[in-house]
Amino acid sequence: MGMQWIAAGPRPEPVADVRIERHPALAAADAAGRWAPLQKPFQVQALGQSFRLDQLPYLLATVGGKAVGAVSLALFGDDLVLLGFEGQPELGQPGVCTALLREAAAVGREIGRRRLLAPLTNADPLPLFFLQVEGFAVAEVNPYTGPGREGLAGIAATHEFVLEGPIA
Repeated sequence: MGMQWIAAGPRPEPVADVRIERHPALAAADAAGRWAPLQKPFQVQALGQSFRLDQLPYLLATVGGKAVGAVSLALFGDDLVLLGFEGQPELGQPGVCTALLREAAAVGREIGRRRLLAPLTNADPLPLFFLQVEGFAVAEVNPYTGPGREGLAGIAATHEFVLEGPIA
């Protein structure tokens, strides 16, 4: 299981050959291939809106040519929203999601966004932990308005945490 470095001791070295690919909205061929197993469900409720992950541009992390992580990107006011971290088992694989965050920040800078936002639920404590370790801070806590769902250890989603990270 991921996140073994939470225990006492040094963090493991990041995976050396993480590559990040930029993709426009999901191509049908990729939907059945590399990306789809990494992003479920395709419909996400966040920030009071419904997002279709398969209709958004996304970043795909690969190691040795194999897809190991992905995050969808959406515009929201002056911000760039990161969607899909909740279903990422690769959060514990050193360097994969860090590389995705760095590339998302680069995209945000390129298109003139003010900050990165990552809406997550209380049912997903590992992504909440990971993003805070990476310098994100809780900007808002709202009631969760999406469909009923359970996360880690059967925790029911009741709140949405909006984490804010820097573009710089």
